[in-house]
Amino acid sequence: MDEEADLEIEAMGKVSKALGGLDEDARGRVIRWVAERYSVALDQAPKKTSPTGGSSGGDEETDEDEIDEEIDDKAGNWEHFAELYDASGASTHPEGMLVAAYWVQVLKGQSSFGSLELNKLLKDLGHGVTGTAKVMSTLIAKKPALILQLKKSGKSQQARKTYRLTDAGKKSVEQMIANGA
Repeated sequence: MDEEADLEIEAMGKVSKALGGLDEDARGRVIRWVAERYSVALDQAPKKTSPTGGSSGGDEETDEDEIDEEIDDKAGNWEHFAELYDASGASTHPEGMLVAAYWVQVLKGQSSFGSLELNKLLKDLGHGVTGTAKVMSTLIAKKPALILQLKKSGKSQQARKTYRLTDAGKKSVEQMIANGA
């Protein structure tokens, strides 16, 4: 078993030496090729490493700052909702509604919104949602909640409701964008 561990450490040293002189894009291409060649699944993007080669590890604040910077860099490129929706890679109705909420609240500066407003944005792209109340309930039921219901106008179940995106909802969309890029 010690011999196997020694071989693994030696291989890691060789890989580190081989990748050390490459830029980030080239390292990514090489790592993806190796993973494909040896049938290794890459579940998520590799964590950023410090200049000394160590992982940034549990420094969540640094990771969040990097995501925020990436979002800020791309935000200027989103002149239309369609561009944001495409960048997010949304593939379900709840994800689409969440992205629309992000557009309205974060990028357009509204303090609250209704589901009809979000659904209109999605319909314009051909991704309209049937049963918006159920979709919004799904987002509210998540732990932590991605959207909060602020008020309800009227007594019927179909009464107009006003919503607000939570910090968890914002982070969720920002993560979608970071992963969709």
